[in-house]
Amino acid sequence: IQTTVTQPATVCTYVLSPTSINAPGAGVSGSIGVTTSCPVIASSNAIWLTVTGFYYSSVFYTVAVNNGASQRTATLTIGTQPVPVVQAGGVPQSYISGQVTFAGGGLGGVTMTLGGSQSATSTTDSLGNYSFTEPTGGTYTITPLLTGYTFTVPSLSFNNLSGNQTGANFVAISYQTITFGALPNQPIGTAPFPVSATASSGLPVSFASLTTGVCTVFGSTVTLAAAGLCTIQATQAGNANYAAAAPVNQSFQVTQAPAITSANNA
Repeated sequence: IQTTVTQPATVCTYVLSPTSINAPGAGVSGSIGVTTSCPVIASSNAIWLTVTGFYYSSVFYTVAVNNGASQRTATLTIGTQPVPVVQAGGVPQSYISGQVTFAGGGLGGVTMTLGGSQSATSTTDSLGNYSFTEPTGGTYTITPLLTGYTFTVPSLSFNNLSGNQTGANFVAISYQTITFGALPNQPIGTAPFPVSATASSGLPVSFASLTTGVCTVFGSTVTLAAAGLCTIQATQAGNANYAAAAPVNQSFQVTQAPAITSANNA
């Protein structure tokens, strides 16, 4: 005699704690405790509600920031048990973005500082791009900073930010320095001679005499006029990419020619 025994189907039960989630508009991460003898499978029906992992008898989740003013709902399902999620309306967010350029190209590594209703810092990428995402309605000021540079606009302000702002751009101007070496003393009567100096920008340097009664300069050629102290000034006025350099002076003595004496024959 053959006997058939039919086992009853296993019924999975899940005891959850908590059984619902009320999330703030700013977002939150948390966990739900699960008691069951069955496998734990969890899923979400909303992109802003994410299952981030499992650990022993807990399911971990993250609720993203709600950038809308209205509350929103979703469901986190653990096994066969639904967990309703209600998130409060958040503060609407807007972004401010722009680019920092130098000599027509993007300038990376610039520290961008946000002040006002919120404080934050960012660094431009290799193309000079940056962005901040902040609560709409705030008042903000953005200031760039990079050693060795100044900016045509020191900062940009946004009052009562009402939406996304693009084109918050800055143009960088590099500082430059002049290297102008010491000049040796010269006796009066020395033929006109050239002087030279270089600018860190590679731009040409100009020369002028500050003591025209003693010496004059035409181009880079110095002509001695009288004995005394000759002071030559080197300048570089800058251009769209470089700020004017600080002038550099070099002085030297123009000495009297040695007296010529003659002896009378007896």
